[in-house]
Amino acid sequence: MTPGFTRYTPIASSDAWTVVSGRNFVAVLASGAPTAVTDALWRLGHTDSVSIEEVVGLVPLAGNGAVRSFVLLTMQAAAGEDGRGITVVVRGAASMDIISVGGARRFTAGGVQPWVLADFRSVTGFVIGGEDRPAASAVRPPLGSLPLGDGVVEASRVFWSEREVLAVAEPAPDRPHLRPPAAAQDETVIRQGSDELAFEDTRRRAVDDTVLRPSPREVAREGGRHRRDEAAQPAPPVASRFRYRLAAGQPVALDAPTLFGRSPRPPGTFSGIPPRLVTVPSPDHQVSGTHLRVEQVGQSVVVTDLRSTNGTVLKGPGIPRTRLRPGESRVVLPGTTVDIGDGNIIEIVPPGHEM
Repeated sequence: MTPGFTRYTPIASSDAWTVVSGRNFVAVLASGAPTAVTDALWRLGHTDSVSIEEVVGLVPLAGNGAVRSFVLLTMQAAAGEDGRGITVVVRGAASMDIISVGGARRFTAGGVQPWVLADFRSVTGFVIGGEDRPAASAVRPPLGSLPLGDGVVEASRVFWSEREVLAVAEPAPDRPHLRPPAAAQDETVIRQGSDELAFEDTRRRAVDDTVLRPSPREVAREGGRHRRDEAAQPAPPVASRFRYRLAAGQPVALDAPTLFGRSPRPPGTFSGIPPRLVTVPSPDHQVSGTHLRVEQVGQSVVVTDLRSTNGTVLKGPGIPRTRLRPGESRVVLPGTTVDIGDGNIIEIVPPGHEM
């Protein structure tokens, strides 16, 4: 069975999911997923070691049997000093609250299509369900939740913890003075550091080495095009808006999706905030016409190579010198530099940073 301890809440609301738990993966699919898909995942669950590509390859993304919302994850069998490493794929209205020694953060698709993939380190627990539920800062399964080994169940929420956590009573809405027993709190509450530690450590652990990429099946069906959903995202507060800087110039707020290139052009159709177009010099034509996209999604910065001719190179915190594949996206941390050629280097600047 999956390492650690997994529990689930039987369906008691409209938030319904089909959960398949294997020996080193968990798949949480929107209710109504084709039986053939759950059967295939159940059979895969008997395999000792499964890759995320194998799990994603069994879930259809288009056509009548497409699964529009899901969380798929694989887990490292061996625990590190502070928890386990997991790889997660999220699509649609599903969400996952990742809990580690550095704090907690919610991971969702954020409107990106066809799905978002991320690697997380030092994970001590998680909670999976619909994106409309309240965010969880600790693994606290309610009374009525049940343990889950290998198998298939229908659930409203899924809980996993590195250590065994028993179900606890949730505070009644009209009696705020009630609290879970102290022993249960001691088992589940995540310690928080200072504001600076919470920002730097949580982001470093949660988005380090994150990759957004289409599945092989989607690439084959769409002729190799990596499609992004241009749905409008709520603008983050000014105080939490990241910035970019070209060379020694002044930081510019990422208050709109920003396209860089020799002669950048906006996409044929889009909704929401119109993209900002930034023209850069390229005497040797190393920079493509529309080369790179940089945008803030929630509290993360996403860099996307727009199938450029000569490529895009990243270097920064948690990222060794890395060349993006054509069409690949990646979540990056402040301090990352993005080289698009001909001496054009874009630096990602943290919110409120001034030089």
